[in-house]
Amino acid sequence: MNSIFKYTENNGEVIITGLKEGVADASIVIPETIDGMPVVEIVPWAFESTSIVDIKIGANIRKIGDEAFYSCEELSSVTWNHKCDVIPDFCFLGCSNLTQFDFSDIKKIGQYAFEKSGLQKVFLPENIKIIEIGTFRECSGLRSVTWNCTCDVIPANCFFECSNLTHFDFSAIKKIEKYSFSRSGLQEVSFPENIKIIEEGTFKECSGLRSVAWNCTCDVIPALCFYMCPNLTNFDFSSIKKVGQYAFVESGLQEVCLQKNIEILEDGTFSRCNELRSVTWNCTCDVIPNFCFAVCSNLTNFDFSGIKKIGKYAFKESGLQEVWLSESIKNIEEGTFKECSGLRSVTWNCTCDVIPALCFAVCSNLTQFDLSGIKKVGTSAFEKSGLTSVTLSKGTIVCKKCFVHCKSLAKVEWLSARNIEGNIFAGCKNIKEIYISDKVKNIEANAFVSSPNAEITFV
Repeated sequence: MNSIFKYTENNGEVIITGLKEGVADASIVIPETIDGMPVVEIVPWAFESTSIVDIKIGANIRKIGDEAFYSCEELSSVTWNHKCDVIPDFCFLGCSNLTQFDFSDIKKIGQYAFEKSGLQKVFLPENIKIIEIGTFRECSGLRSVTWNCTCDVIPANCFFECSNLTHFDFSAIKKIEKYSFSRSGLQEVSFPENIKIIEEGTFKECSGLRSVAWNCTCDVIPALCFYMCPNLTNFDFSSIKKVGQYAFVESGLQEVCLQKNIEILEDGTFSRCNELRSVTWNCTCDVIPNFCFAVCSNLTNFDFSGIKKIGKYAFKESGLQEVWLSESIKNIEEGTFKECSGLRSVTWNCTCDVIPALCFAVCSNLTQFDLSGIKKVGTSAFEKSGLTSVTLSKGTIVCKKCFVHCKSLAKVEWLSARNIEGNIFAGCKNIKEIYISDKVKNIEANAFVSSPNAEITFV
C-alpha cells in the first residue's frame, strides 16, 4: 500500500505529495505510517483531478493543503480524522459526486471548500467556529442546511446559486455577508431580532422568493438586496431607515408605502418594477433619487407633495400619465420624464424655473406645455415629444436641439428671440406658423430648413 504514494520526509515525518504514476486510485487509504514514520500532512493539489472514489484520511494527518481534492469528480466518500480540524480552501471544489460530509470534528471550513460539490444535506455542529467565503457556492443539489455551529456569520457567497435550497433558519445568525444567498432557491425569509447586519446583494436574483419578514435589528436594506426577485410582491418598510442602491430593481412589488421612518433612498431603488402601481411617499427623505422609478411601466401617477428634488431619469420610461409638480420642488435633474410615452399633461407649479436636458424627450403624447414661467429650456428637453405648439417667453434661454424632431409641432411663437440657432427645430417637418420678433438679429440659415411649409411672420 505504501508504494502507491509520492511523499517527502521531514524530521522523521512523512508528507504525502500525490499518487505514483499508473496507480489504480479508485479507493485510497492514507496510512498512519510509512516506513515506520507517521504520515502527518497532505500537500496542496496532491490528488487534484484524480479518479478517487473513496478516501480515508489516516489518523496522524494534522494538515491538508488547499485544493488537495480539487475537481475529483468521482469522489463520493470521505472519512476524515479528528486531528485535522480544518477543511482547507477549495479542498473539495468540483467534487460533484460528494453528496455528504461528516463535520463532527471540524472547527474551520475554508474558502470555497465545497463549491460545486454534490452535497445534498449539510449539518453544521457546535464545534465549527469559522466558515469562510463561498463555502457551499453553486451546490445545486443542496436542499437542507442545519446551522448549529458557533459561527454566527453567514459568509459572502456562502450559498450563492444553491438553486434547490428553499429554506434557511436564521435564528442563530447575527450577520449576513455579500451575495450569500444570491441566485438561491429561497422562497420565504424570516429575519429574527438577532440579525444586526445584512450586506449587499444578499438575495439578488432569488427568482422564487415570495415573502420576507424583516424583524431584525438591521434597519438598512443594502444595495441590490432584492434585485431581480420577480415573485416578491410586497414588503413592509415600517422598520427601515435606509434603502440602498438598486435594492428592488426588477422585483415584483405592486405597492410601496414609505413612511416617516425612511430617511435615505439611494439611486435606482425601484427601477424596472413593472408591476408597481402605487407609491405612498410619506418618508422623511424629500429627494427622489436618480432612476428611482425608471421603467416602472404601470406606475401611472405620483404625488409630488413635499418633494424638493427629483433626480436624473427618476421616472424615465415610467407609466405616468399626468404630472403635477408642487411648489416645494426646487430642483429637477436631467431626463426626469424621458420616454414617458403615456404622459399627456404636466402642471409645472414648482419653484424650479429650468427644464433640464432631455426632461420630456420622446414624450410622444405630451401635446401642450406652458413655458411662461421658464427661464431656461435644456438641451433636447422636448426632443421627439408630441408638442403641437410652442410659445417662448421673453428672456427664456433655449438650448441646442430643444425641439428637434417634434413631428406634430405646427406653431412656434418666439417674440423675444434675438438669435435663433439652426438645430433647435431640426426635423420639425410640420411647422406651419412661425412668429418671430422683428428685432431678431440673427436667424441661422438652416433654422427652419426642415419646415418647408412654414410661414414666418415678424411681429
